[in-house]
Amino acid sequence: MGVLLHERVRFDARAAVDDGAGNENSGDWEELCEAYADIEERAGAETPEGGRMLATRACTIRVRRNLNTVQITTDHRAYARGEPWRILSVARDRKAGLLVIACEAGGAP
Repeated sequence: MGVLLHERVRFDARAAVDDGAGNENSGDWEELCEAYADIEERAGAETPEGGRMLATRACTIRVRRNLNTVQITTDHRAYARGEPWRILSVARDRKAGLLVIACEAGGAP
């Protein structure tokens, strides 16, 4: 049985901003591409960081691999279900023609 790609996900990239001295800095998030996806969200967890507990949630996002989505890397973020998700890894499922993207929400901004 195939994967149902029924949720819309936006992938964003940081804009490169010239600081006037020839250096590039990270600017605001800008849309890289959008795709229909299958999102599998898992139960949250708490991890210690900086002397306090941070709540995080993990998910796996599967999108069809094409000329737009093949650009997605861990430097980007996913925006789905009304919140941003940090991209932890991107892997190819060659047999199904999908990208499998591990993400995390919550924790430190």
